[in-house]
Amino acid sequence: MLSEEISQTLQNAYGMQHQAKAVVASNATPSGYAEAEKQLAPQVKTLADLVRKITEAEKSATPETTPQFQQLGKQVQDLQTSVNSDFTHYKTTREKIENEAKQ
Repeated sequence: MLSEEISQTLQNAYGMQHQAKAVVASNATPSGYAEAEKQLAPQVKTLADLVRKITEAEKSATPETTPQFQQLGKQVQDLQTSVNSDFTHYKTTREKIENEAKQ
């Protein structure tokens, strides 16, 4: 069922996002940022796939269920935005540190 998949995906993504933040907080080096990226990369794809599924399901929703899909979609999109932002931040920070070390 889609609602169970959404719940599980959100729970996993929140967990991985917190783990990635903890890694960076305790190891603010290129390897720490790389590890955080590695943890979040699957979540970026999984959340994007889930947004697509919700969008497809919403197209066939009844007027009664449409608000539920919209609410779930917003929840997933908000987390997706947050995870994508963290992922990009970790990647650019790692690259910046690596480039500064080369100079």
